[in-house]
Amino acid sequence: MAKKELNYTQIPNIILDDTHLNVYEFRIIMHIARQTIGYGKKSDGISLSQFHKATGISVAKVHATITILKEKKHIKVTQQTAKHGGKSYNRYSLTLIHSMDNHIHTMDNPIPQHGEPLIHDMDIQKKIEQKKIDKREEREYPSNNIYFFIFGNELKKEVHSFVNELSMNANNESAYKAKLRKQLEKKHPETLVAFEEWYLNSKCEKLVRKYKGKEYLGNPIVSIHNYLQTEGFRDTDKFIIQTKDSKGVNRTECFSTFDDIESELSYTVGE
Repeated sequence: MAKKELNYTQIPNIILDDTHLNVYEFRIIMHIARQTIGYGKKSDGISLSQFHKATGISVAKVHATITILKEKKHIKVTQQTAKHGGKSYNRYSLTLIHSMDNHIHTMDNPIPQHGEPLIHDMDIQKKIEQKKIDKREEREYPSNNIYFFIFGNELKKEVHSFVNELSMNANNESAYKAKLRKQLEKKHPETLVAFEEWYLNSKCEKLVRKYKGKEYLGNPIVSIHNYLQTEGFRDTDKFIIQTKDSKGVNRTECFSTFDDIESELSYTVGE
């Protein structure tokens, strides 16, 4: 039987030798390298959930790590718009490769002589159109995000905890906190997704510590999780209680808000 040939991705030594990268930063960079260098591409469109599946890092932590890598200028992130509608993901590239490409592009395209146009009119038009697209994308956000179902002082408290936790490893902690708050206020899609995952996970952990193993509707509670941690649930079913009956059959109950599930458990299970 012929021996199957293994495939490889050539990783620049400057990445492998960088001792200042923490484990999260290294995993994110390696995944970008796999998706770009590994396929002979300069950049690749990658969603936060794809980063999560490939690295095992939570979406919230992925978002925070990408921001730090951008600040360190290790990676470049550009917006990408789907040609025929559908989902649009940011494009990621390694700064090293991007810098090398610029150098090669400069050699292949020397500075124009006197009297020649620096850029074509078509290039200007493309930039104008792209700016319009970028502004439109900034206005698009997931309307079912939990951020829009928390109000007043509770929202302020949760946002405060969220930005504090995500900014702990940032180079400039206060600046990053301000940036996160601004992104939430502007309804930045990826920041909203990160906030929702952080919020749902923290609330579920609190409920699990309090109610796991106790009886709910006659059956013991096996787990309390959110719709991001499983498949087959709508994005309006934020919280899921899973119990198991005497025959070993799993049963679930879904709730839209933390207040709903907390009130239900408090009333049926008790403190």
